[in-house]
Amino acid sequence: MGNLRGAYEDYRTALEIQPDWGPANAELARFARTRRDHLAGVLSDPDAQ
Repeated sequence: MGNLRGAYEDYRTALEIQPDWGPANAELARFARTRRDHLAGVLSDPDAQ
């Protein structure tokens, strides 16, 4: 629903409860990829945000 911070924290909490839960691991990996790709774009074009 647009609350990315809340979703991230919920997945982290889920992994504290059940560290091997695949869906939470997959979503956190997706968060990391999205952030990495965004930062790469910003670094390659400082005017892009």
